[in-house]
Amino acid sequence: MNPEDVRDQTTFAKGLDRLRRQRGLRYADFNARQGVGRSTASDMCTGRVLPNEESLEAFLRVCGVSGAGASSWLAARRRLVAGRTTGLTSSASPPRAGQPAAVRWAHGSAPPIW
Repeated sequence: MNPEDVRDQTTFAKGLDRLRRQRGLRYADFNARQGVGRSTASDMCTGRVLPNEESLEAFLRVCGVSGAGASSWLAARRRLVAGRTTGLTSSASPPRAGQPAAVRWAHGSAPPIW
């Protein structure tokens, strides 16, 4: 997958997972000393989290991606972050009474502003 084609967190995660598999890497091949642990790598590749730049850079290093390739993935991440800060998305819904914010907006996504 070309990082320029990333339009949402799902395609971003699928692209990272494809990259990992193309390199023949298992989650067990990632460790914290490399800057990204196996559970973080799994969360990134399944779309549970959108990684911060430092974690993404470490993931890309383990996958052997550097230079322009790494820059493209970082730019794709920045586009996703910018999209999150533009307000409500079609999938956002108002909070239900009594529901904690951690349940409403899990996995690091920012709550929408109403």
